[in-house]
Amino acid sequence: SFLYSESLSHASCLQKLLSFNLSAIGDEEQLTMAQLGLDLGPNTYYNLGPELELSLSLVQTEPHVTDQAILKMGKIFTLQSVPWPQGVLHFNLLDVAKRNNDPHKNLGLFLEIVVKGGRASGNNFQLEGTCARLRRSLHTSLLVVTLHPEQCHSPSRKRRAAISTSKASCKSLCHRHQLFINFRDLGWHKWIIAPKGFMANYCHGECPFSLTISLNSSNYAFMQALMHALSPISMLYQDNDDNVILRHYEDMTVDECG
Repeated sequence: SFLYSESLSHASCLQKLLSFNLSAIGDEEQLTMAQLGLDLGPNTYYNLGPELELSLSLVQTEPHVTDQAILKMGKIFTLQSVPWPQGVLHFNLLDVAKRNNDPHKNLGLFLEIVVKGGRASGNNFQLEGTCARLRRSLHTSLLVVTLHPEQCHSPSRKRRAAISTSKASCKSLCHRHQLFINFRDLGWHKWIIAPKGFMANYCHGECPFSLTISLNSSNYAFMQALMHALSPISMLYQDNDDNVILRHYEDMTVDECG
């Protein structure tokens, strides 16, 4: 649907109920990670579009419920504004997934994307075109990681030669956390043309690793927060002589931890 407000110059161009079937997870398995991915299309800094406002609401639904007004009454889970095109956004849904795995509580996510624009003439047509492209490019995914209780705690000291997780509970295992760097907050927006910011992310938690038989894990520091994969970003900015420069910066975004 496309709902345009001339007074606010905003367009609510996408409303969608997201639900994921987690019935394949066994009762003995422990959820350690549930990450929602919203792919908003290729990330490019050459043709920046309008700003997007993403709203994710938690709703308790039945399979036949489709009334948008009822769905929008859910509790707001997150409200975030990002430039578009943005690429893939990630949201930590671990607590939501744990509740959603309860057959007595069918919790879903109601996604609404609002496109913000200026008040120039023809803005209605421009926003409608943006909404059409966004609806075509949007893809959602859910990454779920589970551990069996036996994998979380080693039953014997003799197993230290294998991957030891006795000192790292399932809840404290290292994984990536989302961190958005907003250049306006840093005062850099005056000379950085694009992007308006970037997802830097960071790793946090304990990262178990293999030990040889000759090493005693109690005598060595435990490795933590290892960055396993990094990706670059491109930046368009003005130098001191007002020259517009496009530069590629390596290892700016944390993609994987472990």
